[in-house]
Amino acid sequence: MRRVVDIREGELRPTLHLAGLLALLIAGHTVGETARDALFLSRLPPERLTLVYVLLAALSLAVGAATAALATRFGRRAALVVTLAVCAAGAVALFLAPLGPVTVFVLYLASGIAGTVLTLQFWMLAGPLFTVAQGKRLLGPVAAGGVLGAACGGGASALALRAVPTSALLLLAAGLFVGAAALAARVPVPPAAERAPQATRRTWWRGDLAALRKDRFVLLVAAMTTLGTATALVADYLFKSTAARSFQPQELGSFFATFYAVQNSVALLVQVVVTGLLVRRIGVTGGLAVLPLLMCTGGLSGVVSGGAVAAFAAKGADGSMRHSLHRVASELVLLPMRAELRDRVKPLLDTLFGRGAQALTAGAVLALASFGLDDPRTLSWVMLGLGLAWLATVAAIRTPYVDLFRRAIARGELPGGAADDLDVAAIEAVMEALASSDEQTVVAAIDVLHESGRSRVLPAIILYHASPRVLERALVVLASAERRDWVPLAKKLVDHGEAGVRACALRALAAIGDEPAVQRGLSDGDDRVRACAAFFLAQRRAAEAPQQAPEIALILARDGEEGARARAALLGIIAELGDAAWLPVVEAVVAREGGAAGVPALVAAAVLRTGDERFLPYLIGQLGANDGRGVIRDAVAAMGEPAFAALTAALEDGGTAPRVRLEIPRRSPSCAPRRPSTGSPRGWGGGQRGAALQAAARLERLRQLGSDTSGARLRFDRRMFEGEARKNLVEHFRMVALTDALCRSGDDARAEGTAVGRVLLGLLGDKRNQSLDRAFRALQLGHPDEDLGSVQAAVTRGDKRARANALELLEALPVSAAETKELVRLTAEELPPAQSVARARRALGSSPDAARIETHAGHHPAVLRLLEDRDDVVAALAAYHALDSGAAALVREAQGTLDARPSLGNLGARQPLAREGRVNAR
Repeated sequence: MRRVVDIREGELRPTLHLAGLLALLIAGHTVGETARDALFLSRLPPERLTLVYVLLAALSLAVGAATAALATRFGRRAALVVTLAVCAAGAVALFLAPLGPVTVFVLYLASGIAGTVLTLQFWMLAGPLFTVAQGKRLLGPVAAGGVLGAACGGGASALALRAVPTSALLLLAAGLFVGAAALAARVPVPPAAERAPQATRRTWWRGDLAALRKDRFVLLVAAMTTLGTATALVADYLFKSTAARSFQPQELGSFFATFYAVQNSVALLVQVVVTGLLVRRIGVTGGLAVLPLLMCTGGLSGVVSGGAVAAFAAKGADGSMRHSLHRVASELVLLPMRAELRDRVKPLLDTLFGRGAQALTAGAVLALASFGLDDPRTLSWVMLGLGLAWLATVAAIRTPYVDLFRRAIARGELPGGAADDLDVAAIEAVMEALASSDEQTVVAAIDVLHESGRSRVLPAIILYHASPRVLERALVVLASAERRDWVPLAKKLVDHGEAGVRACALRALAAIGDEPAVQRGLSDGDDRVRACAAFFLAQRRAAEAPQQAPEIALILARDGEEGARARAALLGIIAELGDAAWLPVVEAVVAREGGAAGVPALVAAAVLRTGDERFLPYLIGQLGANDGRGVIRDAVAAMGEPAFAALTAALEDGGTAPRVRLEIPRRSPSCAPRRPSTGSPRGWGGGQRGAALQAAARLERLRQLGSDTSGARLRFDRRMFEGEARKNLVEHFRMVALTDALCRSGDDARAEGTAVGRVLLGLLGDKRNQSLDRAFRALQLGHPDEDLGSVQAAVTRGDKRARANALELLEALPVSAAETKELVRLTAEELPPAQSVARARRALGSSPDAARIETHAGHHPAVLRLLEDRDDVVAALAAYHALDSGAAALVREAQGTLDARPSLGNLGARQPLAREGRVNAR
């Protein structure tokens, strides 16, 4: 099954459980639906369907609220088990009741409500078990279980009706519901996904409508649900009224059973063969557009022909797609939403909007029928209009859908942005999180209160927490609130054991003007705390000329290593909190020790707040420094066109250091005059130096650029940078393949077995990360409107959900070459290294680049390949590791390599006699 469906470790059991449960659930509903339709239309006229639709809408609101309350109180799984048991008992009771008009009317209502509630409860249970990336792989197989159940239910109904009356199908449906309840009780559900969140604990659906007013994405999903339900209802009414006119009452049961069996068999084929492929190729929003497009086609056919074939085709398309491709895409489109918002919105979509649209559409159809306008051609016109509106809504939903992932990646949180209005239940949950033993959870809860404007709710006793990280964040938040109950506790933290906590306490106390408390920091044993105290005292006493404050003058005049540390700490505070008045202090530090390690980066961070041009020559001269080069670049770029002129002059100056000269092109594009461009900046080409500069420019990330008076932006040729990204991605996967082979546990020898081997692994890891970094930088140049730096951070350091969000955003990235896009996408996939390499090779197909990503059987072949590497350092480390490994074959190859490439022996202590003696001993 894993070969067919891409199910990974730990995912098989829950996927099979959910697929089997959905199969039994849908099979039972399909059997009951067959009996319901046949019995209803054989005893009542089709016009009564409109009344049923209206009543279903009203009843579903109350039932939906009861379902949410049940899931909140007893858990999602328990609620589903109870509902299945009630459905089974109801089916038996209706079978035993006399079959009159009232009974079949009640049967239709009960079946419709059961279908709504059961599918809602199932997807409420299944949805939180997967991330978006998992959902794309696993919701298809799960939904396939439902389609298989529908096909089997239709087939079983058709076979059963050859021997039993139509009403006996209710007993078969009851048996299937009982089997589904037994399986639901055994579905593995993590405790975190078992209970509905507290925000869903409401007694009526109106309280959740507030979510729709604030989120355009939710509004579009609601509109899509409304229009889709309305279109499906018109198709359903057209289909059933046409069937009632075309068949005798005694033939309806056999017709419906056969039609549903064929329809669901097609749906199963679509689910197994088409759904996964389409979702991967055209995306979630593209998958949502397939069904409305088919419904528009059916409506157009009905307008042209007006016959029964068009009605049956429209219903067949709806039945084949709605519970296969459309169901999967509908569930996937909701997964990026925050769990709390999704659990509030989903019941509304399935009850208020779904059934509400059903009631309004039923009323409209009833009005048409009263005027004699319910003929197939008129209803086809209605279906065509609704389908077109539905299709337009799906087209509009793509942008906000992708924006969910942009916000998630940029802010490092679940999609949906910062905390919205917190109700009482939500605040209660946050207060519970503040008592957690996990410091990350506590910090997140503090951030929620701060971002929602409820800092006053944060209790001052949080300052008794044991975690320094929690104390530092709490002090920042409490100091920004208009309250003073935290001050006594903050004063105690001035003597805390962690310097960071003491500095934050001084900052908080300085914010309220507590000068005596800040004064105590001048005698602290830590440089950062003393610098913090001196900064705030100078800010208070000599804000216009802080260099004249005695505390600052003392730091500037202090000699020795202690003085250097104090000045570095002061620069750090200025970089974080200073303003232009502090620039003379920065200038004094630069004049005294501008070349000391770490000082250029601190100066750049301080200058970055003001963009003062007097530091341009100094900062450009420090571009070649290894320490803090990134912040130095940003500080230069922030100065705009003056920086561009200074960089150009430095590039033309023959006395500029070579390392600085190489760095200049990396900054020039982001501070150049804002003019349109489709290639490299003018004057960068020509000769070896020009080629080096262009290569450096291609690898540098292009941040959001400003615009000139014409609004033009600096842009480069996208394909050139995508080609550069491809080259580095190939190198990335080559390193992945080599590292995996060197570490493969099945080998007798592994790279970790020798000290040199461990260094070799570290070097290959650095190369792997550097190639990935260069690839994302190149993509950023080609796609300057995307924040691919945040995406890269999520790929390399994010958790499972962050990587899933990054994957979704990468899939939406308009990369020209399909191979390059697939390679980028694979970097965010959570795959074992061997699978990742195999997929990268498949993505490249017959391209020469595929041969560069070699697959190695194990440690020994990988070492032999590394001995041939063009990088002397890599080859030398591989040779020394081979000598230390003790494997005779590797030792012979390593000695041959060292003899053939004498330069490798100059890279380290070879110790030939010791190694030769070891080999001879063998």
